[in-house]
Amino acid sequence: MFNNWIGFHDLLRLWDKLMHGEWRRALRQVGRNARERTRCAWQHTQGPPLNAWNIPQLRRRWNQRISGDGGIDHVEYIRRRFLQEKAGLTAFSPGCGCGGNEMRWARTGLFRRIDACDLSAPRIDVARQAAGKEGLEGILNFQVGNMGSMAVAGAYDLVITEGALHHFYPMRRALAGIRDMLKPGGLLVINEFVGPSRFQWTRQQLRAANELLGAIPEAYRRRWEDGRVKKRIDAPGRLRMLLADPSEAAESSLILPLLKEMFLPLEIREKGGTLSCLVFHGIAHHYLQEDETASGILSACFAREDQLMASGEISSDYVLAVFQKPQQ
Repeated sequence: MFNNWIGFHDLLRLWDKLMHGEWRRALRQVGRNARERTRCAWQHTQGPPLNAWNIPQLRRRWNQRISGDGGIDHVEYIRRRFLQEKAGLTAFSPGCGCGGNEMRWARTGLFRRIDACDLSAPRIDVARQAAGKEGLEGILNFQVGNMGSMAVAGAYDLVITEGALHHFYPMRRALAGIRDMLKPGGLLVINEFVGPSRFQWTRQQLRAANELLGAIPEAYRRRWEDGRVKKRIDAPGRLRMLLADPSEAAESSLILPLLKEMFLPLEIREKGGTLSCLVFHGIAHHYLQEDETASGILSACFAREDQLMASGEISSDYVLAVFQKPQQ
């Protein structure tokens, strides 16, 4: 409807919110500017297991696709592949959230300083407390703010974005800013969603995801939030995306093309997620404990995703990639 600015599923969500007395919260969100809507969308420090990447079997799959070993994650892979015999490194991590990823990088022992920022003060508080408990506060510098207010030009050996880059826009300007932060020859490491902007999923993607969803027994597709059976996957309306969080996947489809234009690509590892992150969103809690049925459902989804990516019918929505700032 209207180039998917609003769809039938958006109207159903609105009605559901009205029925649950959430209309005041919705009105407040409409009255906020874009920056405030984004900040308010990320004030929580904990959340239910709604996302597919909460599923251990999916995390092992992504490790396998990156490193060839389900037990070796992306941080350890990057350390072995690109940072061997390095020490005293400096890094910047924008959109750090509660700091879990930055903690993993700090534990490698490679860094003397990691500057990190987020718009959410509650999340920064959690990050600082966690760093203090592990004795890493001398390495990890967590601050409330954005990339422009904190980063130092030409100061960093690495810029690391873990699920944050797809929130930046305009994307070309954001990547130019990141390039300016890096020393000549410095590395940009992205562990990111690079799929369709505003989550406007392709027809092939939606068709395949809905076929997979329809084959799942109802007991394994009841939603966390209300217990109702998840029956269909649709692309969210653009208006709902803008009202909820204007930064969400604003120009995500431009990430890889612009990176290849502005940096030197050293490695791009496709993680997939194109079907699995749609199919299991909202029902991921059924798959945290790997019983035989859940494991079989996951394996069937992964196999279909691999098949369609190999044929070129769908592309990988998630990647781990390393780019380098040119020396000159």
